[in-house]
Amino acid sequence: MNKPSTGDTPSTAPFESVSAGYLPLYGCVAGAEFYRVMASAAPGADGLTTPISFGPATPVIAAPWQVAPLSGPPSPPILPDANGWYPSTYLSYYPQNLLVNWNPPDGVYQLTVETGAGTPGNVTQTGYSSPPIQVVVDSSPPTVNFVPTGWKYAASTGGFIPFSVEDGCLVIERNGADIEIELSYGVTASHLYSVCLVPDGCGVGDVTVTDSGALVAGVAGCVGGLGYLYDGPTDNSLSGTVTYTIAGDAPDGCYSWTLWAYSRAFSPNESAGLTDVGGSAWNYEQTPIYRNPQLSIAIITQ
Repeated sequence: MNKPSTGDTPSTAPFESVSAGYLPLYGCVAGAEFYRVMASAAPGADGLTTPISFGPATPVIAAPWQVAPLSGPPSPPILPDANGWYPSTYLSYYPQNLLVNWNPPDGVYQLTVETGAGTPGNVTQTGYSSPPIQVVVDSSPPTVNFVPTGWKYAASTGGFIPFSVEDGCLVIERNGADIEIELSYGVTASHLYSVCLVPDGCGVGDVTVTDSGALVAGVAGCVGGLGYLYDGPTDNSLSGTVTYTIAGDAPDGCYSWTLWAYSRAFSPNESAGLTDVGGSAWNYEQTPIYRNPQLSIAIITQ
């Protein structure tokens, strides 16, 4: 899932919970009357480089949700007792084996499913349905700084000229010769996936890349632009400049660029591609968390 550019490196793609508003946890508790999910957090850990030291385990108590039998009306809202024990009777309903609709803060967690017997409020633990599982949750979008550095005539050997600003708009007044525009970007994320810079607006066919910097053409998912795909777990920031040339006979008007910066966090709510862990899941891309700032520059021939 959301694999890096180096194919033999783990993707380290965490879960996210903001696109659907929750993070569903599925599991089996065969033969048990009750179950609960116990979660231990590791404060300050990112699941990548910092030490992982889990604190005490506490029950996961989620907001109520409903399930539906194969026929008939939906169930009443699913609720646990005060100790986090849920009845297992509804796990055969749809969606099957949904243990809890969790909505955790970002962090690193260790999860264990405990099984029990008794009555609500008086459940005795009888065992476990799984060994501890570590989960990383990161719903934070990338931080992006995207600004125009300046412009100059392509034939000039001097430095770039700051943009004029009129009524809050960036403006270039040219004399009909080819010009170069330099754009600066900086992207950081807890789990960066990719960056994509795409031109838009007037005369896109007259906009060519003079210096792409750290970005390259042909990155998957970056159609018509320059992109970058992370190459390992700690590759979580990227900065640089890109220079474009706009032909002197290109039409006057508004030229725009959009910088897309994606987190590699994914949602298990989108099941497509996730079931075949030996094949398609490794090649599947799902990037619901992103930033996409845009800047526009008006070009006027004097």
